[in-house]
Amino acid sequence: MMALPKARIIHLATHGILDEEQGLSSAIALAPSKTDDGLITASEILNKLNLNAELAVLSACDTGRGKITGDSPITPSRFLISAGVPSVIVSLWAVPDAPTTLMMGSFYAYW
Repeated sequence: MMALPKARIIHLATHGILDEEQGLSSAIALAPSKTDDGLITASEILNKLNLNAELAVLSACDTGRGKITGDSPITPSRFLISAGVPSVIVSLWAVPDAPTTLMMGSFYAYW
């Protein structure tokens, strides 16, 4: 998590945990360690990270879904944009690993 503020591109191929009732509890699963549970919550993204990346890709299931509110859906993408990332790619459905790998390889080759 310490390297995220310095990254130009953030690509997380992992699991997303959506909490539609408590949006700030939604999380992205990273690798746990002895001192960290391995989850980065929406609250942590908003309150602890000042991101400078130009692109974030959340290659996980349902990362674009969320509870619709008055101004926009409560989703991981919204929290990343609020933390400073201008462009975020997410999914609205379950994404199988093999086709996602091919699609993301093509995306980065053309980008």
